[in-house]
Amino acid sequence: WADRSDGENSYPGMLAWADRFVVSADSVNMISEACATGKPVHAFAPKPVAGKLARFHDALREAGYLCAPDADAPIAQQPLRELPEVVQRVRELREARAPCSPSPAGGRGSG
Repeated sequence: WADRSDGENSYPGMLAWADRFVVSADSVNMISEACATGKPVHAFAPKPVAGKLARFHDALREAGYLCAPDADAPIAQQPLRELPEVVQRVRELREARAPCSPSPAGGRGSG
């Protein structure tokens, strides 16, 4: 599937019908989408990942969303759902922010 001229995107259907996933270890988006299904997810890495990406993998493994490289797939777990927590945190930050001061007569402030 390249664009709309190819018809309806089959990716959502693949996510829905798969029993488990083996995804590219270097794609945070692909890993996150697979983890959101609640199905077992393995990240394939021809060589070890490092840095922020390794910490991302470790956090998902510790939370039970990502299978260890040498492990059999565990039973399905709760789907990864971070949006409600993100929305709550954004609301808290907005409420904690100092109110904006009125703009000068010019309407744009100085700068």
